[in-house]
Amino acid sequence: MSFNFNFLRHPLSPKVLEKKLLQRPFQSEIAAWITTTLRPLEDRQKYLELCQTGPYLETTSKTVSDIYHHLHQFTILGKPGHDLGHLNRDLLSGAAISGADPYAANAYDNDLTAAFFGAAYHDIGVGIWPRYQDYFWECGHAEIGAWLFYHLTKKYLPEHIRRLTAYAIACHTHQLKPVETKVGFSRQPWVDHLFEHDGHPVGVSIWITRFSDRLDTNGITLFCRHIIANVEGARQEGRDFTGTTWYEINKKSLSYLLKPDTVISAENMPSTLKHMENFANSAKNSTPYSQHDNQFPVMKEFITYKIHQTETLIDIVRHQTGKPDFPKFRRFIMRMSLSPIIVSTLNDVEKLWDDLTPEEQSHWAKGFIYVEESYPEWLEIVHSKIKQSNSPLIKSAKPLITKIIKEIS
Repeated sequence: MSFNFNFLRHPLSPKVLEKKLLQRPFQSEIAAWITTTLRPLEDRQKYLELCQTGPYLETTSKTVSDIYHHLHQFTILGKPGHDLGHLNRDLLSGAAISGADPYAANAYDNDLTAAFFGAAYHDIGVGIWPRYQDYFWECGHAEIGAWLFYHLTKKYLPEHIRRLTAYAIACHTHQLKPVETKVGFSRQPWVDHLFEHDGHPVGVSIWITRFSDRLDTNGITLFCRHIIANVEGARQEGRDFTGTTWYEINKKSLSYLLKPDTVISAENMPSTLKHMENFANSAKNSTPYSQHDNQFPVMKEFITYKIHQTETLIDIVRHQTGKPDFPKFRRFIMRMSLSPIIVSTLNDVEKLWDDLTPEEQSHWAKGFIYVEESYPEWLEIVHSKIKQSNSPLIKSAKPLITKIIKEIS
């Protein structure tokens, strides 16, 4: 198939792409690009060849900064819950693991470079495609993000790094079964390599990209993100995944969000605390999602901390009461989100808050305090690990990382 990407000769416009993605032929073109450009990397040998391709990319602080600012036109458009705050935190986690993990340190340089960029930009697609409409057409936000990153970074990164990164981005949703879409297209799961060759772990870009996403989808960051993301999802005819099944995001599911306990409806609609518990249990137990956590000591340290956050918050909300300061908590969400439309979303969250009984609200008093106090502590843990890195890439990213820490703290 020949691709009609003539408009790529000009700067990619988010508004243009949003409109084009509502056209079935364009969806089909991106899906065909995925098939011809990324799916071949499911072959171990072809993936390994890209890891071994030279010369190694020598990045500078300017290169990393230029990529960050060039892609900002898309990252700033992510809706609440999948917003700039989320992408920035994932950049930090990816930098910490790819730069300081002793197991990852033995990986090929190309794989580690793709790990950093994959972690930072795995959700770049949500700037132009609604996160909770992944089951609509041929491409979900991961596939769209993979295609977008590959083309946006053409003048900054060599082709082999862009392909490895795009593959990691496409893989990050970690679907275990085919996604059957509304148009009849079956989106197949991705082959997620992790094997060793001559003492080098291969496939770390896939797993570090997933690790960064899972870390923000655990602990108190998940608490804050899940509430605002589901409010957004309800505006999109969306679906979310919890435990082992999907549920519809609608008015009824939103009514469970702020219930101060781990409750779930007959339709699998969870409270936020129940959703957090599901993710923590998945991380604690042996599951396809957590299968490689123990091989990466930094990831194991991080996810253990995040599980502790979840369990502590649940315990506090269940057993302690007080006088909650919802306006203060609302301001905190605004700071950690950085979404330009967060005020509208929080207005709807406030309506859900007002629907709670005084007794229900009282259980959130000390929970809100714990969330606000734990957030900067988590950022400091990640930042401290980044400071230990001797990776040339991560060293070149440190000026940007310092700037990001200030923005999201």
